[in-house]
Amino acid sequence: MYVRPSILVYFAEFLCNSCFCTCFCAQIIVRLNKGLGISLIDRIPEELVYIMFRDVAVEYMQENEEQTLRADVRSLQVSVLLVQGDCRIFIF
Repeated sequence: MYVRPSILVYFAEFLCNSCFCTCFCAQIIVRLNKGLGISLIDRIPEELVYIMFRDVAVEYMQENEEQTLRADVRSLQVSVLLVQGDCRIFIF
């Protein structure tokens, strides 16, 4: 089942009360509720490591000259997929 990521974009211009100039505000929010998976593959090709980020939220905000980037991850799992690996999952 495909779950579409949630992307919200806001832009605003407003009159600043302190300096009476036009101020600009932008906000971008990306949510991946099901998560994001990344595979590291060698030249053979053989999958070496699989990294899974669950319930990801990234927020970018710009107000005039100030920029903020925030990222939240509910859980992180790193799986080693090599046959000779001692521990198959080493971060959970």
